[in-house]
Amino acid sequence: MLLSTVTVLEFYKSIAYGLGIEPYSKKVDLFRAIQERIVTLSRDKKIVPVIIVDEFQYLKTEVLNDLKLLLNFDMDSKNYAILILSAQPLLNNILSKQIHEALKQRIVINYNYQGISKEEAENYIYSRMQLCGVPNKIFNGNAVEAINSCSNGSIRVLNNIIEKCLILGYQKNSNVIDTEIVMSAQNEIELI
Repeated sequence: MLLSTVTVLEFYKSIAYGLGIEPYSKKVDLFRAIQERIVTLSRDKKIVPVIIVDEFQYLKTEVLNDLKLLLNFDMDSKNYAILILSAQPLLNNILSKQIHEALKQRIVINYNYQGISKEEAENYIYSRMQLCGVPNKIFNGNAVEAINSCSNGSIRVLNNIIEKCLILGYQKNSNVIDTEIVMSAQNEIELI
């Protein structure tokens, strides 16, 4: 699912498209066609469709309500499809609301990503540099620790800081990235 700030009808059309179904203009027709297609794939072709929704925390309550209905087959006696929800931690707050209790009960596995550790960050930085053909460790130990601290375990933030550090290091004609460069990079990123 590419867009998560969609209406119920747009959500159904996106699922229908992914399942190779004609995108009907009425919600009720799409609902029926999606359920039939999922059951057909599962029973007849032994294929379990996987529906992945990224940035799930942005979906409207109406979509969340319809989603639990859409995946309700035969009184929940069989799982015909797998739904993978990817979201920011805000999703836990959303699902804890009474209105979403039925959807929350359908979640079989819940994993909360806490970010990468200091050792993982260090390995990540050095492996990225090796992939770029940088044979030596241009980030000193203190710089790696500072980057990890600034990124708070987030790979996306870590990558942004690394990129900014490399740019600043190049501008300063520095062969080693130290904590001074990391702090400058972090300050520039916060200004954006």
